[in-house]
Amino acid sequence: MKRYLALAAAMTLTMVDAPARAKPRYGGLTVTANAPGAQVSLGRRTWPLPKTFWLRRGSTYELKATAPGYQDKVERVTVTRARGALEIKLDPVTAKLSVVSEDDSAIGALLRANGEPAGSVPTTVEVKPGRLLLEAQRDGHAPWSRWVEATSGKTVTVAVKLERIVGRLVVSATPATARVKLDGVDRGAVPLTLDNVPAGNHVVAVSADGHAPATRAVLIRAGDVARVQAQLEPLKKAQVGGVLHVLTEPESVDIYVDGKFRGKAPVKATKLASGTHILSVRWPGYRTVEREVAIEGDRVTTVKIKLTKETAAPVQAAGNAVSKGGNLLVASTIRGSAVFLDGALIGQTPHAQVGLAPGTYRVKVLAPGHQPVVETVRIFSSRTVRVTAMLQSEAPAAGAAAAGSAPAPVATVHGEEAVPTGASPVSVRGLTSFGANLVPPRHFTGDMGFGFPYVFEGRLLTGVFERGHFALDTGVEFRTNGSFNEGGLIGRFRFLRYSPFAAAAFLQLGGGGGSGSRNTFYADLGAAGSIRFRDLVTFTASFYANFYTDRLCPGTPQSGELDACIFPPAGLSYTGVRDRIGGARFMMSAAVDLALTDHIGAFLMVEGAPFQNERWAYTDRFVALMPKTDPRFYGRGGLTFKF
Repeated sequence: MKRYLALAAAMTLTMVDAPARAKPRYGGLTVTANAPGAQVSLGRRTWPLPKTFWLRRGSTYELKATAPGYQDKVERVTVTRARGALEIKLDPVTAKLSVVSEDDSAIGALLRANGEPAGSVPTTVEVKPGRLLLEAQRDGHAPWSRWVEATSGKTVTVAVKLERIVGRLVVSATPATARVKLDGVDRGAVPLTLDNVPAGNHVVAVSADGHAPATRAVLIRAGDVARVQAQLEPLKKAQVGGVLHVLTEPESVDIYVDGKFRGKAPVKATKLASGTHILSVRWPGYRTVEREVAIEGDRVTTVKIKLTKETAAPVQAAGNAVSKGGNLLVASTIRGSAVFLDGALIGQTPHAQVGLAPGTYRVKVLAPGHQPVVETVRIFSSRTVRVTAMLQSEAPAAGAAAAGSAPAPVATVHGEEAVPTGASPVSVRGLTSFGANLVPPRHFTGDMGFGFPYVFEGRLLTGVFERGHFALDTGVEFRTNGSFNEGGLIGRFRFLRYSPFAAAAFLQLGGGGGSGSRNTFYADLGAAGSIRFRDLVTFTASFYANFYTDRLCPGTPQSGELDACIFPPAGLSYTGVRDRIGGARFMMSAAVDLALTDHIGAFLMVEGAPFQNERWAYTDRFVALMPKTDPRFYGRGGLTFKF
């Protein structure tokens, strides 16, 4: 009995590797998997993927695929064709971490898992099973880290508690009647000494009646003493005397003038300088009202405002429980930038504001020497809104002071630091990865697309420089059609920009390979023109020359090679099919990019080479996932991530 079983097993293994031309009743099956390092088992033998089997037609086989970090999977397959392909999709083995704050100290802290961003506390993240390093960081607190063992299929809860790190602040000023605000909170009159100030960047505002206020940015280091000295300049007589009388319905709501709290309505704000001021009326459960008010010296200006209720009920917090309102997380490219919410200073980046009543808020981020970034956000109950401010350096104005001269003074406007106005800040929402609207420096985009002839395509672009009409960005791309995996470099140069139009030239170089010594190289050179509509939709038309050279069959015959390498299709000789097959085609394409959110967009592209020769690499003779003939028209769509 054992002898018959051994004979049957030997015949099965012989059939697995027997070439199709030896026994026509066998069919070729190419097996792949979506996991790196995957292997497939048939009977007692195991092979690395990808693998081509020669199996008896009409018979059913069980193939078992395995890969590190993925669940095993068994596929039953019946061979019915001379050539076929099977992709086994393995599911990754994952674990979950539920990260909570042991007290209020860690709420809003930024998390990293094995060095990668993982959101902010509280949150739940999916990770690979095993031992990983969890880190938490929040301004004014000591960094926190812990090794955590993540178990497959389970949720592990981790409680984070952060220790505050503090220093001392000493403020002196003239006149002696001056008062001090630290991060928008009144802390008393000068001279002032504050202990237990959280380490990090802070904003000190010093003011006195009849004097121009002064604002200073100060860095508090743990265990050190920071000193601020301010000498306030007296105001001219014409600058003192205006009165703003504010009446509201309902009464007893909060009144802010130029970002400063003036009390609860009805309010008379006195000694206002002549000119335009910003009046802000806020109260939980009601829509915030902001209005510009013109003040004339020695006159009383009366304003009546009626508040309307929000559709959602006001947020209430019980005891020490976390408020069930909305949360706001503000980050910026310049750490320690001042953050204002509806004109009031609330902290420095990165900053987390929790328990906000649902409604519309105005967020402004400022840093000395940079253009301000202003965004209007909508807060919903039990949701978190993230704002990332891409601060751009101010371009020096014509006739600016030469190097070595004193820097320009920092002005205070509506309770906020003012910076010189220049070019408008970059809109992340309007960034695209295609066409002539290039990615500016310090920004990048990432794409993930699916279509034909490449089933998957990914690219990553970042800006190099931008000067007026001229700009340059560069990046990398990866694409696959199931048989060839290709990588390439991308370069784009913009030479014309008249908003909303732009024109650019581009160059793409790359290559890749597949099994059986097959490979390909390509180069695309052309130009593109784009038109953008309000950072929402961008249309692009491109024209380019596509140069390619393909090796579709090995130079010398090999076992298990394609049927087309043995019996070449019409138009290719037996020797020609084993040489490099090259060509050039003139391509046209059209693309549309749609901004879905500030950081996510969708794109759709159609391109083609009409009335030109087909490319053999785009036919099923040489690539299993391709159609019988090259259609010469292609397309893909996907998502763009913008930062």
